[in-house]
Amino acid sequence: MFEGARNSSSPSTGSRFSRARTSLRFIQPHWMPWAEGGRSLATFIMSIHHLDTFRYWLGDPERVLASTRPDPRTKFHHFDGLNMYILEYADGARASAWDDVWAGPGREGAAADIGIRWRFEGTRGLALGTIGWPGWPERVPSTLDYTTVEEPNVWHRPRWREAWFPDAFAGPMAGLMRAIEDGTEPDIAGRENLRTIALCEAVLRSAREHRVTVPKVGTIAGRADLPSEQDDHDHDHPH
Repeated sequence: MFEGARNSSSPSTGSRFSRARTSLRFIQPHWMPWAEGGRSLATFIMSIHHLDTFRYWLGDPERVLASTRPDPRTKFHHFDGLNMYILEYADGARASAWDDVWAGPGREGAAADIGIRWRFEGTRGLALGTIGWPGWPERVPSTLDYTTVEEPNVWHRPRWREAWFPDAFAGPMAGLMRAIEDGTEPDIAGRENLRTIALCEAVLRSAREHRVTVPKVGTIAGRADLPSEQDDHDHDHPH
């Protein structure tokens, strides 16, 4: 699905990336026991997936601006429950997300508005849709609608039966198992994932310190390191 979204506004069609956003509205039924007591809650459990998607769509951002607050429904102490963040790219692209695990008083009796909606815009194409996993344990496929200037006023709406759980995990897990068996690099390498971890760190740091931060992964003796505070301050643009 995300590959289709990226292709609808890809350089091969003459389009330049412009803007991407996701919006998560989901009532968290429970947090895993290991989540309590950590230095981060939503950033490394929820937002990490959308940050990884933005990296897949747009690459690594230059700067991050984030804001967070605790989830009013989660009883244990935590810093980041509801996250907002903006990613700025060197080519002018922007990405933003609102990751909300409270989603209003739906559990307390009000009507609920639950779902994940995403939108991806280029100068010659637009893609939008939903991610179905908030419907779990029901099998709810995700959706993709797209349009391009090559076909004016036409929306394409392909549909499929596969769903986020469990189908979206089949390919990456099979690739990992194959790489272990063959002794080769997996399709999604660990060093690549560290760049998403660095982006999560930048989001969390921006929210804690109320400033723009710079995600950065350096390579030292073949090992990817998370950014140091000095590196961060050297490149930041305070607001």
